[in-house]
Amino acid sequence: MNEMLEPLHDLAAVDRDVAQVRARLKHARDSLAKGGTPSGPFEARRYVSQQKTYLALRELKVSAVDTPLRDALAVAVASLLFARTGWSLEEEASKREHAVPQEEGDSALSYADAHRLFQTTAEPRRLEAALETWARRAHPVAAVNDERRSRAGEVARVLGFDHPLTPFLPVPPASLADASVALLARTSDLARALRKRTPAADGLPLPVDTVIRAHAVEGADGWPKHVSGRFMQEAFPAFSSDLNRVPIVTTNAVSPLSFARAAELSGVFLRQSLAPASLQFSLRFPPCPVDAWRWGAALSSCLANEVFHERVLGVPKGRAVDQARRMAEGIFWSLRIRAAATICDLSPRVHASEFEELTSLAFGSSLPGSLCGAWPSPSEERATRFLGELLAPHFAHELTERFERDWFRNPRCGTFLRAEASRVGLGDVALDLPEAVRSLVNLFEQVLA
Repeated sequence: MNEMLEPLHDLAAVDRDVAQVRARLKHARDSLAKGGTPSGPFEARRYVSQQKTYLALRELKVSAVDTPLRDALAVAVASLLFARTGWSLEEEASKREHAVPQEEGDSALSYADAHRLFQTTAEPRRLEAALETWARRAHPVAAVNDERRSRAGEVARVLGFDHPLTPFLPVPPASLADASVALLARTSDLARALRKRTPAADGLPLPVDTVIRAHAVEGADGWPKHVSGRFMQEAFPAFSSDLNRVPIVTTNAVSPLSFARAAELSGVFLRQSLAPASLQFSLRFPPCPVDAWRWGAALSSCLANEVFHERVLGVPKGRAVDQARRMAEGIFWSLRIRAAATICDLSPRVHASEFEELTSLAFGSSLPGSLCGAWPSPSEERATRFLGELLAPHFAHELTERFERDWFRNPRCGTFLRAEASRVGLGDVALDLPEAVRSLVNLFEQVLA
């Protein structure tokens, strides 16, 4: 292996193999998400998911020009190493998530069905039913997820890391965990005030009420029936030519949150697609693209801007202000849920009492105890996304200062961001997480209090 890596031109070959295996892994995971049983994605180019390859890359002496690619390849190989060593457990988790007791029949919901429904509906009774089934099916999933976390911790220790996410985050996992805790704690008073202003319906469980609030259902005027790439092009004309390939499959919108999610994914796509085509795969598509999620969250935040509701949705000015506030509140609740999930991801093991306290903060009352360990499922992406969302308000503020509040419609902003996309990684972005949390909390208080 060392011999194969010595010539500098071999880094390009390794990069191509990493891209191939990453594509196979995505395809396999997409299949698992649908209850399929894909073949293992690592066998054809197994060396790019092995410890010896990672170590060889870390020790490889290269020129300053090749150092960024070497380092990016090491991170990519580490990611594939974690994925390969945990693949059998990931498959087992999928089987358990999609299993339905035979006596309940084919029409019964699996854990995966119930969890998906809990995330993608805003209808109270369906949410209540989904929560009950989701919790009832959780124990087998929790058991295998605990094994997955334990195995990832073992691999991290072998590689010399204190946490499985250490090689992928630009900040220490403990710092991001502290920021997540701080966000939940510092927005708790505002969350209570919002619940007091519009109390939950009688008898409605607070976790269900929280999910409904996150959907921003009271800000639904002017939205089209479908979420589509075409709508994203029309909503963000500064990037319309760049969004003509955004991989959003046309779907019926559940709520305004559906469009916020699509806008965030569009921002991620923009950051990666606008990068120079000559850039190597591992530099253009890192396993945990914090900067791409920063762009995504900045684009999503436009939907909480009354200018967007006036000019894109055609909502009258007075209603546009109220509707933008509703969307900001939806983003607020969604971010608090993601903060709780991120804390779980960053903890080696969340105990029942911690889970109760954490989910009580995020949802108003705790999720059923059976979900401890099952929710959230292990993920590299969640912490990355949350970090990008913490950094996004400062980014959006900079764009507003340069190009006014409708920066997402300004062709000059499109030109500016195309130049920005030529940078590798976060560049000179400040990573002061306590300040990022303070700024975000202040922003929510100004808009929602």
